Amino acid sequence: MEVGADLAHTSWRDDLWVQAFGLSPLNVLDYFALSPFYDRTCLNEQAKLKGLTPKQLAILAPGIEYALRDAQPPHLFVISRQHRPSPAAPETLQAFFYVLDGTVYQAPSLYTAISSRSQRCRFSLQAAFAAMQQDLHPLHVAATDTEDGEGTKEDATDASANRGEDPAVHPLAPETIARVDAAFRTALAQHPLPVAKKLWERAALSEGAPAAAPAGAAVPEAPPGARSREVEASHMGSKQLSVAQ
Repeated sequence: MEVGADLAHTSWRDDLWVQAFGLSPLNVLDYFALSPFYDRTCLNEQAKLKGLTPKQLAILAPGIEYALRDAQPPHLFVISRQHRPSPAAPETLQAFFYVLDGTVYQAPSLYTAISSRSQRCRFSLQAAFAAMQQDLHPLHVAATDTEDGEGTKEDATDASANRGEDPAVHPLAPETIARVDAAFRTALAQHPLPVAKKLWERAALSEGAPAAAPAGAAVPEAPPGARSREVEASHMGSKQLSVAQ
């Protein structure tokens, strides 16, 4: 195998070897040496030829060496490839490999793993926004028709036809209307519209009363007509978006 080659999409196994000897921390490096991930010029191979133990690999530096990093026998073994520049210098990690149930794989790099996850998240976000746009499209058309009249409806139909969309506006489902109404009620409860005080001041001015109550004085209740206008204004947005033409 060429040093530095990317074999992340390659796997290897030898069923006859596994059935004959099994896998353990003592022989997994010998099994790994049969795979295409193994570099025949590494320090491990030189140590075999010279009859040295794995603990004596450092004296053969510089070169590439393989070491067993972690093991959960008999299913999982993690092997690292590292470069040792000199006997006293620390090794530099180059790649990881793992043996899972007898099959050898090269572990992906951190960049490859993050890039793959990012692309998967981006696909999910695009699908979610597309579904949300399709769900809210009738609301947008209904609001446009209510505000601007039939001429705007024709313009929206022409625009939809130019985009290759279906110009027909389908009526909203009852559950969609209920969901939108509930969202408006929640928003108005958390952030009430500042219309009550303005309506009261307008009614007071029309009757010749002071525009604002003195400090510390109780504010009189708004006239019935102003109260009905306040309720109508607070629900106007909900009614406009819940009507589908």
